[in-house]
Amino acid sequence: MRFKQEDCADTLHLIVAFLLFDGRQNEITFEMMNDEGAFPTLVELIQGRKDDEAGLHRMLLELLYEMSRIQRLRPEDLSPHLLLTRRLHADKAAQC
Repeated sequence: MRFKQEDCADTLHLIVAFLLFDGRQNEITFEMMNDEGAFPTLVELIQGRKDDEAGLHRMLLELLYEMSRIQRLRPEDLSPHLLLTRRLHADKAAQC
């Protein structure tokens, strides 16, 4: 999963929606994404697209949350992004 900040928001929205749908039906999707190193890419997209479409930003956060909920992340996945992950989990807990 390799995206650049300049990728079209509509394309990213479609891909993220598909990954969320598929991953919620088949948890192996999230495991495969984690094995392929998608976590840092998702964090970069979330950080770089804060001011873009709110729906896309929320879906990126949901995808990141689902990946980290399904499978334990490696320390190297978390080290540069630990604060964002903690904030994400706190936001999800507050919604419940």
